[in-house]
Amino acid sequence: MLADLTREEQRLIEAAAEGDWLDLRTAATDTIRAAVVEEVLLGKRDGPVRAVKLVGARIVGALNLEAVTLPGPCWLVDCRLDDVVNLREAQAPSIRLTRSRVCELLAEQLQVRGSVDLAGLVTAGDEVRLLGADIGGSLYLSGARLTNPEGYALAADNLVIGQNLFARDGFVSRGSVRLAGARIGGTLELDGARLSAPGADVLSADGLVVGQDAFCRDGFRAEGEVRLVGAQIGGTLSCSAATLSNPDGRALNLDSATVSQDLFLRRDCVVEGEIRLVGAKVGGSLILSTARLTGAHGSAVAADDLSVGRSMFARTGFTCEGTLGLAGARIGGLLDLGGAMVNCDGGVALDASGLVVGESLVCGEGFAARGDLTFAGCRVAGDLVFRPSSAPTGVLDLTNAAVRSYSDDPATWPDRLELRGFAYETLVNDRITTRQRLRWVERHRGYTPGVYDQLAEAYRRMGRVEAARTAKLARQWRRRRVLNPVGRAWNWLLYLTVGYGYRTWLAAVWLLALLLVGAFVLDPAQLHPAVANPPSLNRVAYTLDVLLPVIDLGQDKAWVAGGVAQVWAWALTASGWLLTTTVVAGLTNALKRD
Repeated sequence: MLADLTREEQRLIEAAAEGDWLDLRTAATDTIRAAVVEEVLLGKRDGPVRAVKLVGARIVGALNLEAVTLPGPCWLVDCRLDDVVNLREAQAPSIRLTRSRVCELLAEQLQVRGSVDLAGLVTAGDEVRLLGADIGGSLYLSGARLTNPEGYALAADNLVIGQNLFARDGFVSRGSVRLAGARIGGTLELDGARLSAPGADVLSADGLVVGQDAFCRDGFRAEGEVRLVGAQIGGTLSCSAATLSNPDGRALNLDSATVSQDLFLRRDCVVEGEIRLVGAKVGGSLILSTARLTGAHGSAVAADDLSVGRSMFARTGFTCEGTLGLAGARIGGLLDLGGAMVNCDGGVALDASGLVVGESLVCGEGFAARGDLTFAGCRVAGDLVFRPSSAPTGVLDLTNAAVRSYSDDPATWPDRLELRGFAYETLVNDRITTRQRLRWVERHRGYTPGVYDQLAEAYRRMGRVEAARTAKLARQWRRRRVLNPVGRAWNWLLYLTVGYGYRTWLAAVWLLALLLVGAFVLDPAQLHPAVANPPSLNRVAYTLDVLLPVIDLGQDKAWVAGGVAQVWAWALTASGWLLTTTVVAGLTNALKRD
């Protein structure tokens, strides 16, 4: 044992025996040797040791408590420790280094039955190491200032905390914070914390397990990547009113993470860099309203195969500079982008290909986009509302999408649409005329018969039979552009004579017209008997007999035309055959008439 104890060291021994505080903040000297503290904690001095409780002391030398069992708490408040504090594999009821300054804290595999209070702790350039530590109570880091810019400010991989981890109210780290594989039984609170490791993982917590909520709100700021790949949050994860900055890379990485309740990035949350939610699962709702996102390398949100149990809101005030990627995501409730602004000039502003929405998908109430909008293969159980504040600058791709109903506005139709395979049961906006809707279809590039068939089927379900026929008629009219000259001529003939089979009354008009022409141009003087005792000549009956090959009125056989009348008879016969052919063609399944 050390001899020549100072008065303050003797007072420490006496206070430890009673478990009393020793406050040296106003003492003539505040210095105590670390070796004396060790001896007291290990019971090497005479008498029992209930607790070491020091305030305002300067502890000189390395405090080495490696692999020892402390009989009582060790509380060092507002102290200065000039050398290493070694708590590796130590066991203690509780540890406090509240508002103290340390050179380096080594506490790997530390076991504490109660709590570890490092609130207000200040480090002088080396890391705090808690790898594999087991804390039965809570870990307090609020107000701590950990500095190790070239490495880890806090290394706590596989840390186990029975209750909560508090690192809020001015917690600052200059250097990475590692919590990979850590398990926190209660909440993780980082509200107002400031973490800085530009270009690196500022918070590396792959596989982190939090039993309740995780809060990174209200002034939380991170410079570098916040990495929570495969993390499991038992309650809510909130980054509301936070600032996450990693402009050239990933600002927030939640790939394969699970959030049992809601995920919040709202209340003017600012993110500079990419947010990744690939394969993540959110049991409640995902709320991004009023967040401001600026992506990296063209991608703002990568949420392929994301699963949201309830709804996703990115409403008024939400801005996204870069692609909002939701390819293959599944949203159990509503996807509401009303008032959102997504921008990716020259690229894809919104990628919702393969997206599945359990209720409705709303892009209205001020929604605006610069860039392509892709809903290819999207499945929406409810309504798809597409009524942006202005026409998108890119392509609206609805290829193979399926929705219950579709609502839009002609004033904001994009110049180009992709409608191949787009299935909808009804169209909501009744103010859009059939002519306008056909102009909407014509914005689809190329001739795709199914686009017109789908429109006609929707009109039929809505009870608008005439509009359905008009859509079918437009389908054949549009088909003419892809035919060769002979096909175009035949197409024109079908249109003029029977309206492609949807206006067969036109055939009767043509028949009447030809009857009138025949009755007028056929001169009885040029019609001669072909048999003895022919029936009386009737020019109308003769013309009808010549026109219709399936009708025999006896006039054509009893009278023979000569001269100019013969030419007219041939012309009428040809016209009759042509008219009959078009009527038959118009009524066949080849034209897919209803």
